[in-house]
Amino acid sequence: MSVPIKSFRSMLHSIARRVGALPEGVLDAGMSGDLTDLANTAMRHAWMFYAWPDALDIREESVIAHPTVTGARYVPRSSAARVMRQVFKVWDKDPRQSTDAAGNVAFKSFADGAYIYNAELSTVWVYYRPDPPEFTDTVWASDTTYAAGDLALASDGHVYKSLQGTNLNKDPLTQTAWWVQVPVLACLHEPVKQGVISHYKRYQSGQPVTAKSMEELMRQWLEIEIVNLREEEN
Repeated sequence: MSVPIKSFRSMLHSIARRVGALPEGVLDAGMSGDLTDLANTAMRHAWMFYAWPDALDIREESVIAHPTVTGARYVPRSSAARVMRQVFKVWDKDPRQSTDAAGNVAFKSFADGAYIYNAELSTVWVYYRPDPPEFTDTVWASDTTYAAGDLALASDGHVYKSLQGTNLNKDPLTQTAWWVQVPVLACLHEPVKQGVISHYKRYQSGQPVTAKSMEELMRQWLEIEIVNLREEEN
């Protein structure tokens, strides 16, 4: 079953309507940028608030020799395909397969990756939280050359991240070797939206606003989502 998602454009326009920034159905470029920045801040808080099941990933990874630590073998924290913000578990085989039970692998997380202590393993399966997603309101343009990691807002309302450099005239909706979708998880859609709306309205009213106040404004909505998740598990 696929993870429920929302588009960034729909969330951005919903926020704009609630703060009165979409009077004629058109969002001013400056306001759009400000709300996008706030949404990215809110998403970082929401992403790290709880180990959301829909946010976690599991991947087969190669265990390689560390380039500077003699005798150490590890899975690097960053690669071209992903960034592991937090590693929860490591197995010797895919734990989702029922034919053969996966064994836990001893590891230790450091700043540069997960160090693996079983010298016989050349590959492992890692269960981790990726870096928080980032979004942009900059629309994809066929005449723009994108570097690896660049973001663009496609015609379907979703943000996409470039997987390669010299990315020119490759439509994000069809060129999956060049782009990966950066969706808004449905479980975080409402908390992030409400956090941005409340933060913006506080700012407009002259009340003090900080990064910490953003998290406090979102807490109620995040806790509601956690309760919903636990009820689904039961």
